[in-house]
Amino acid sequence: MNGTSPILCPSCECNKSHLIGSLPDTTSFAGKAVDLFLPGGCLYQCPTCQLKFRYPLQDDAVYRALYDNGETAIWSSNIHRYDWDLIIEYMGSRSDQRKTVLDFGCNSGELLARLSPTYKRFGVEVNQIAANRARETQHATVWPTLADIPAGLKF
Repeated sequence: MNGTSPILCPSCECNKSHLIGSLPDTTSFAGKAVDLFLPGGCLYQCPTCQLKFRYPLQDDAVYRALYDNGETAIWSSNIHRYDWDLIIEYMGSRSDQRKTVLDFGCNSGELLARLSPTYKRFGVEVNQIAANRARETQHATVWPTLADIPAGLKF
């Protein structure tokens, strides 16, 4: 809570999200100095859908400046991602018939590449160079924002 009103989960709009902790203010992003002062805010978790999210959010223009620029064209990950191992294991354990997946912040589609070929791949990626690579290499449908996803799609 922010002291005056509940913090709504941006995913399910539950009003019982709890504070995990404060995030520090910074003038760096992805290990590089930036011209912007970035207030840290706080990290919350929703008890209903388990989403962890930052609050307050910055203006869309701030995120676009951070993610879609020449300095961050494509962030290639040459290190082993244990979080991706967990995602792949979880996806493989599901027996439901839905075989569509949305990777929010999909970059160039490296996580999507690790999925079984039976999945339809979708992504959200603000960086257009990275989004184009995900489209080309993973044959993913990639949108620049959540608002661009057609209504009715389920993941």
